[in-house]
Amino acid sequence: MASNRAAAAAAIAADKAALKSVIATGKATIRADRAKLKADRGDPSLVATDQAQLATDQQTLKSDIAAAKAQLASDKATWKQQIRNDKLQLKGQMKQLRSDQRQLRKVQKAGG
Repeated sequence: MASNRAAAAAAIAADKAALKSVIATGKATIRADRAKLKADRGDPSLVATDQAQLATDQQTLKSDIAAAKAQLASDKATWKQQIRNDKLQLKGQMKQLRSDQRQLRKVQKAGG
């Protein structure tokens, strides 16, 4: 169970780092698009192209963020269920251990 908790923490940390990276990269791309749009302000054909590129990059950023958030939520749910299963399994093993210990005491008492 401890290894699953550590793996869960590592997976979730990686997902959070990936989300931050997606956001930073997307924002940098959008800043570059806006700077290019500003620089090309005098040429209407370049402005139209730059505006289309900006809109595309903004939409890409939104979809990338949504995908990263979905992955984070999925991993959280998966690991939460895995840890819950581990706890149930441990609970069952502890119950079996107590039963075995009682049985052992009965055998020792009868034999000794």
